[in-house]
Amino acid sequence: MTVAAPIRKHYAELTESQQAVVGHVDGPLLAIAGPGSGKTHSIVLRALNLLLLEKAAPKEIVLCTFTEKAAFEMRDRLAAAARKTGYQGDLSELTIATIHGFCNRLLTEHRHRTSLGHGYETLDDLTQLLFIFEHFDAIVGETQNGKYLQRWTTRWTVIEGARGYFNKITEELVDPALLAASDDAFLAAIGTACQRYEAALRENNRVDFAHLQRLAYDLLRDADSAEAVAPSVRFMLVDEYQDTNYIQEQLLVKLAGDAGNLCVVGDEDQSLYRFRGATVRNILEKEDYILVGKVDLLLGGDGKLELLDFKTSPRPTDSPALLDAYERQLCTYAHILEQRRGRRVDRLLLYWTAEERKQDALMVLPYRPDRVDAAGRHFDATVQRIQAGEFGVEVPPEPRICRECDLRTLCRAEGVIEATD
Repeated sequence: MTVAAPIRKHYAELTESQQAVVGHVDGPLLAIAGPGSGKTHSIVLRALNLLLLEKAAPKEIVLCTFTEKAAFEMRDRLAAAARKTGYQGDLSELTIATIHGFCNRLLTEHRHRTSLGHGYETLDDLTQLLFIFEHFDAIVGETQNGKYLQRWTTRWTVIEGARGYFNKITEELVDPALLAASDDAFLAAIGTACQRYEAALRENNRVDFAHLQRLAYDLLRDADSAEAVAPSVRFMLVDEYQDTNYIQEQLLVKLAGDAGNLCVVGDEDQSLYRFRGATVRNILEKEDYILVGKVDLLLGGDGKLELLDFKTSPRPTDSPALLDAYERQLCTYAHILEQRRGRRVDRLLLYWTAEERKQDALMVLPYRPDRVDAAGRHFDATVQRIQAGEFGVEVPPEPRICRECDLRTLCRAEGVIEATD
């Protein structure tokens, strides 16, 4: 840990934890802290510390956050801190932006490496809906048995509903062709519609926020273009990390490169107790592994904590083994919350989004401490077996399976499923 002298002089009030963030130089860093703890202040000073120590030039540092307002405030904070400490470098070369804004910059500079034409237009939330409306027949088509895409009964509800699926499919790096080939009628319909939507975007030289990130991700995934796109980025610093989705995580990791100079700060509680339906990205740190996964955490009307998992299929009628697997998955997350945050979950819920009988869509599973403890022990044992190499892979799983697996981060780190990317 090395903190530049001007920062030590002018920011003597920094706590030990804040100094640890500011003085961290090489390698990845994850900082989790509550509101008012100085997370943003620390990450701004860390950027300035890298500059003062001459570990990086301004153009080699990228600061990301999740709203334009926060990005402007971060730029003002950095400028004020630079004046206070006497830093004379050109901060205009340092990138401070939202992830969407940074992706847009990459695509503007390297458009010739993408499918975008000159003068492409980026759709916001409203214009994206209007775009689907304008190309409704080509994207959605006619009703079948009185329903659009096997689910919605009116044009506007299908536009809003399909838009949500299009964004999620793109953000989770799901191949719509796999959905289109599904035996499930709804998944096949939404996958086909997504393919038509992407074709309409290309034909009209448009891109939405989700595909903006996907195109940037594709640039970084391609070895030839990645060398031209990201060689100048040496340090990635991310505020409000708890709000990232899967594709954003992958973008950040690729931008950080082999050096892994990725610093992220966030507050789990800001996600754990957000409004109903918000997605939580839980990060469990133990001595020998990190689990990254997704689950919905709700605060019930009676004040009790609920874990909810959405399943995009009808409720199974005769699959006890499948239900047992889903319950063990929820129990694993319950174990995580208890061990990490000291919060006991009161209810475990499964919701089958494709269930036609809506009264049967929600399944409430009893909370059983013995099952939660057993799930935690099973997960730990599985991790230990992976790390010890006590397994064999006869046929690599499909990329879709790996993306949905709770152990994907560990397996990729061990080089086990590299062939599936």
